[in-house]
Amino acid sequence: MALFRFLGKIFEGFMVAIIVFQAILLVIGVVCRYLLNAPITWADEIVRYSLIWTTFAGAALATKDNKHILVDVIDHMLPEWGKRITNWVADAVVIGFMVFLIFYGIKMTDYERGMFGETLSWFSYAYVYVSIPIGAALTIFFTVSKYIANPAAGIPHQAGGSDATAS
Repeated sequence: MALFRFLGKIFEGFMVAIIVFQAILLVIGVVCRYLLNAPITWADEIVRYSLIWTTFAGAALATKDNKHILVDVIDHMLPEWGKRITNWVADAVVIGFMVFLIFYGIKMTDYERGMFGETLSWFSYAYVYVSIPIGAALTIFFTVSKYIANPAAGIPHQAGGSDATAS
């Protein structure tokens, strides 16, 4: 359990660093473009690529913290065992879709190896597309770790995304 928390904290730090990097680069890009009249052509491309990374990695982080959107109308009508079953089914569907994303994300990454950025002619699109299978694998990791940390997991998601098993 301590390993899962440790890896989660490292991952959160990584996400914060990417978002701070995006914000700084955007501000520098705007200042150079509008105040200095000397645009940095590659800045927008770097921010766009890192935004794709934050999308897939952020989905995994939301899974770790149990913060994904859910409709809990049916959960309120079910007994505890029904809530557990719906959560197990939901997690199984998520894992299945993530396996799909891993499989096709790897194919897309391989296909894009020969494609390069518009302004960053040395930067392969494969580095962008690899975020799909990595984000999906991390989502599976955090979904499964919930059950490893608490074998009786599958308890209903709490309103607001706070869950006793997510830490």
